[in-house]
Amino acid sequence: MQAVDQPDDNQLMQQFFTQQLSGSRPPTEQLAGGQDNSILMTFHNLSKLAEFCGTKGDYDNAIQYYVKMSTLDPENGPSWTALGHCYLLTGDIHKSFNAYQHALYCLEDIKDPQLWYGIGILYEKFESYDHAISALVAVLKMSPNFYQKSEVLYKLGVILAKTN
Repeated sequence: MQAVDQPDDNQLMQQFFTQQLSGSRPPTEQLAGGQDNSILMTFHNLSKLAEFCGTKGDYDNAIQYYVKMSTLDPENGPSWTALGHCYLLTGDIHKSFNAYQHALYCLEDIKDPQLWYGIGILYEKFESYDHAISALVAVLKMSPNFYQKSEVLYKLGVILAKTN
């Protein structure tokens, strides 16, 4: 007897969202709205799928979804922030820089610790250590209990060791 390949969680989640994006929405959503609701549902689904791919380490697919989101809503700062972070994690620091720059222009409140954490790492990659330190210290001032506080402190230690 041959074993049947079972789809993994990532494949199941992508199938689900692909169905959602293709228009096979539940009847309540189909009745509820016109084009604007459809765009919101598409944006919401793209956001969930991008987050899912990012948490699974599938940054290339996450980037594709965040790019689609930025096309649907070019003024969405959190999408640009997440896109910058994904680019950073794939090593594309120039695209990361551009995405973070868009985020700074689009966010109503630029005191976003996730944004400045990414910018701090980006500065470190460019070996602009003074700016990296400033950005990472700003993260801790904005959010003393930042969920990646230990990583921020570690990065600060590494940078200070390099510069002293």
